[in-house]
Amino acid sequence: MRGHHGLEMLRASKCLNPALHQAVAKLIAVNQLPLSFTASEGFQQFMAVIEPGYKIIKEDALKRRLNLLADKLTDKIREKLLKAKSIACTADLWSSRTQESYLTCTTNIIDDEWNCETMTLSTQEMEERHTAVNIAKEINEISDKWGISSSLSAVVTDNATNIVNAVSSSNVLEKNNLTCAAHSIQLAVNKSFLMENVANVCSKASKIVGHFRHSNVAAKELETMQEQLEMKQLNLIQSCKTRWNSTYEMLDRLLVNRIPVMNVLNDRTKTLPSTAQRLEMFEAEWFLIDELVKILKPLQVATNLLCSDAHSPVSMVRPLLQAIIKNHLNDDDTDSETAKGVKLIIKTELEERFKLIWNQDCEVNARQIASLLDPRYKDLCDEHIDARQLIRNKVMAKLQNSVPIEDREQSTEADENSNKSALEYIYKTKSYSNMHPLEQFNTYLAEPQIRFDMDPFQWWKLRAVRYPAVADIAKNYLCIPATSASSERTFSTAGNIVTAKRSCLLPKNVSLLVFLYQNKKMLD
Repeated sequence: MRGHHGLEMLRASKCLNPALHQAVAKLIAVNQLPLSFTASEGFQQFMAVIEPGYKIIKEDALKRRLNLLADKLTDKIREKLLKAKSIACTADLWSSRTQESYLTCTTNIIDDEWNCETMTLSTQEMEERHTAVNIAKEINEISDKWGISSSLSAVVTDNATNIVNAVSSSNVLEKNNLTCAAHSIQLAVNKSFLMENVANVCSKASKIVGHFRHSNVAAKELETMQEQLEMKQLNLIQSCKTRWNSTYEMLDRLLVNRIPVMNVLNDRTKTLPSTAQRLEMFEAEWFLIDELVKILKPLQVATNLLCSDAHSPVSMVRPLLQAIIKNHLNDDDTDSETAKGVKLIIKTELEERFKLIWNQDCEVNARQIASLLDPRYKDLCDEHIDARQLIRNKVMAKLQNSVPIEDREQSTEADENSNKSALEYIYKTKSYSNMHPLEQFNTYLAEPQIRFDMDPFQWWKLRAVRYPAVADIAKNYLCIPATSASSERTFSTAGNIVTAKRSCLLPKNVSLLVFLYQNKKMLD
């Protein structure tokens, strides 16, 4: 009997193996574990306790399971993309620590319930030179593979010339002036850092931070000083050229810790006289840091808003920047000459990069159209008065073109015939669904503009039935993200996978693991 019972347990364990194999594969994908994890002694000991009869899955079998998960994910994403009427993408290039180049592509959609969703379509090796022609070819292949070529509204990228030109030559609805807003803001800020006074104070601040990060004695004493002053113990932050807002974060954190930092530097038992002299920050420099923090903070807040995990549509970009210029970059009587110069440079750069100043040579762009179709900004209060009607005309032309010719010819006759409901006949008023698209648009314009902090997607969800033609075009533009941050986040994932200890991963395995992790919320 005992032998029979043991045989039954063995059979049950073997039946569990496939499910356990799949669970292990999901564990590898979701926790960014190495493919060799199942061969580790720790995992084998763990499974010996959890499931004594479990036969450890080999690496080749694990890869097959991971590919099976990827196939299921692919089917789910295809189904979502097939149902989506409006699709926008982001694209960016990245090089691993082994100098292998990858192109990533993420997609943004708005479904029938006006829910926004971001998915990673591909992170694939790019062996060819990063020319505009080659990048365009890769982007087109990805869009063709996923069947989104005909419904792709836009591709948002950083400001690199090659990838911008690649998008300009692709077959998307909107090709121009849709580079990453966060990257463009950072470029504008960086321009102001070239001012001599600003560059000097940022350099000295960086050296102070570097001293505390590399000296254990100084770092420990800083913690002691913070504790004595009953301050929150916060580490100093070093600036990084490739990380947005890092200079602001460095200056802000240094300013908060000014007293404990200076106490440590002035303590000759903790800091050498030569080091203290080299790192001495004068009162005028602290004053300038305070000014820079105040100037840069609204730009940092805007960047975080535009890069948030929740979908931030391109419609937000121009109104946000106009508000920053109006409320935060105007000259103040208390500003130093350097602060005035910083504000002027940033303001000028923002106006040029985002084409905020309207003139006769300007053309209506996607950001302006998106703002019109966003109920928070539909009145176009921040646009030049001459531009407002041109933006409306652009949308009206799209609505007119959305109506088939035969419908345009027969619309008057159809309205007069039996298509009217009894109530429409009595009230001599057409229902929203029977309105011509241009009538829908005019009624939409007559709606009151909602507050900037309200949800535009919830607004459209409740009114899409009233203005179906306008809603369709609104989806085309509101699905476009303000930044390419989703691609940046994908590369952060790739960096966690291609580590120093896993630098020999084949590109196809990198692509597989990144795809699974980025879309893990869709795994069963």
